[in-house]
Amino acid sequence: MGDTAMDDLSMYTGATVDTSTVIDLHTSRLPDGYVSILFGHEAITLDFFDVASLERLRDVAAEGARRLREA
Repeated sequence: MGDTAMDDLSMYTGATVDTSTVIDLHTSRLPDGYVSILFGHEAITLDFFDVASLERLRDVAAEGARRLREA
């Protein structure tokens, strides 16, 4: 992939996740491998092909949890 703005992720959606929302993790068995996080019986799926991107999501989620606790 190149380094243009078109290579960046563009997605617009709204979703509510609460304690009743199913959240599942799937790991592919393909040689190139990826990890998917599935929300609400696969209503929304996030696929991660590298560790750094998944770790960034972890860090943002941890920060969001911290902010909710403080609110």
